[in-house]
Amino acid sequence: YLHDSERWKKLTMFRTSRLTDRNTEEDHSRETGFTVFENLRAQPRAWIVNELLELNSDQIRTTLRTSRLPNGQRFDPSLMAVTERSKFIPSRHTRFDTGYQDVKFNEISDGVIDITATTMHGGFLILSEAHYPGWKVRIGNSYQPIQRVNIAHQGVKLAPGQHHVIFEFSPMSLYAGYCLSLFGVALIVVLGLSRRNPKTTLTTSHE
Repeated sequence: YLHDSERWKKLTMFRTSRLTDRNTEEDHSRETGFTVFENLRAQPRAWIVNELLELNSDQIRTTLRTSRLPNGQRFDPSLMAVTERSKFIPSRHTRFDTGYQDVKFNEISDGVIDITATTMHGGFLILSEAHYPGWKVRIGNSYQPIQRVNIAHQGVKLAPGQHHVIFEFSPMSLYAGYCLSLFGVALIVVLGLSRRNPKTTLTTSHE
């Protein structure tokens, strides 16, 4: 499998273990050999495809494992993506005309990925970020639905033209954490003030 020169490029070999090569390079009988390969078909952090195919979950796993679609056609992830077919909607095959496409990153920070995407005839923008609850995508000033593609990635449909696309990670657990933190701070302040200003009650008894 790794001898496929169109898919893999051998970069280097080395030997190491958990107990050696800490401060200096050293040889030890317990070291294990490793080989580093470059995947020549690896996709960039984000790209635009011209085809989106809807398949069932088993067909998607087989397609990604064998690089072949159910009809025998070669699956090229640089040109197409697969998404799971809805049980209630008939299978669809979305195709966009080929043309100029470009993806530029403006910012990659904690929870924000800012992209400028340009496509002549429209397409589907794929982000190689794990599809996970809490991700939102905004194109211009409008939020759009994120679609799960290729099992693990996320994507969004693009109309023809240039678009400012922002992926944001804002899960509900994050807001819950903020609320609990604010509640804790407020409780500490209230308890601190109550201790600084205790109410003293004097009782006088007469015999």
